[in-house]
Amino acid sequence: MAELLHVAFISELLQNNDTGDGLLPVLTKRKQNFVSSLGVIASASAKIRDDKTRIDNYAESVMPLYSIDEFQDRFRMSRTSFDQLLAELSPILLNRYKQMKIGPEKQLLIFVKYVSSLHTLQAIADLFGICETTVHVIVKYVAEMICKYLLPSEIKWPNSEPRNAEIEHGFRSLKGFPGVIGAIDSSHIPIRTPKEHSESYINRKGFPSIILQAVCDSNLNFTDVYCGWPGSVHDARVLKNSPLFLETETDQNKKFPGNTHFIGDVKEYLREGLELNEEVNNYQDFMPRCKSAEIKRDHIKELLDK
Repeated sequence: MAELLHVAFISELLQNNDTGDGLLPVLTKRKQNFVSSLGVIASASAKIRDDKTRIDNYAESVMPLYSIDEFQDRFRMSRTSFDQLLAELSPILLNRYKQMKIGPEKQLLIFVKYVSSLHTLQAIADLFGICETTVHVIVKYVAEMICKYLLPSEIKWPNSEPRNAEIEHGFRSLKGFPGVIGAIDSSHIPIRTPKEHSESYINRKGFPSIILQAVCDSNLNFTDVYCGWPGSVHDARVLKNSPLFLETETDQNKKFPGNTHFIGDVKEYLREGLELNEEVNNYQDFMPRCKSAEIKRDHIKELLDK
């Protein structure tokens, strides 16, 4: 539209510029017309935004009617887990309510919907009857609050002898492999290709990603997470640069007291020259059971990929 107005302006200017007296009136007239046209365009754009199809009172009226299975199907989280998370975050999310007039439950529903689906900001905005900018602000804020207040208490390394013994017993009872206090694996989180160093983010499967490394106990509870390396980086390099590895190098007994260790894909780490515990190579009698233990690691992989 701006280009068309510019062409019309130049055309009229040329037609009226045979004398110097015609220039100022043309400039004044075109300025008035241009400002008027911009006002019409802005008004039309605002009307288009207002006319977007949105669902009124979805969180307040529709969502409470979902059955337990319907809720889990749509949010990939049980209603019980959602209510527990809401109880933890409600006092914090109330601070944002004063600014947005959107309650803690609706904020958390928007966040969970975003992280559990491939819906765009626009689709979620239409679903909850708000604008895209508000969805963006809510998702960012809730994520920050979870990382700040819940992450330290919910995802923590076992740091007591009874807890280590409980996890070790869990792995031993599953497949008979001794001394295991965690299972490690990595997953690729798809992202948009960054403008800078884009080739570094293309993983071996051909799509851009960042790497999430995680350790779980025998009950599939996360005990350590580390995220952010570009997708092209090898899993072993991510591990070697993680706080878990660096702290272990400084004081092994702090993370792995006694003869404890975690299990993972040995081939991946050997390929990068990581040193393995010598005793692992002497566990020939346990190799069949170690292979079976990879079933548990595969469960963790499925958990990461969810």
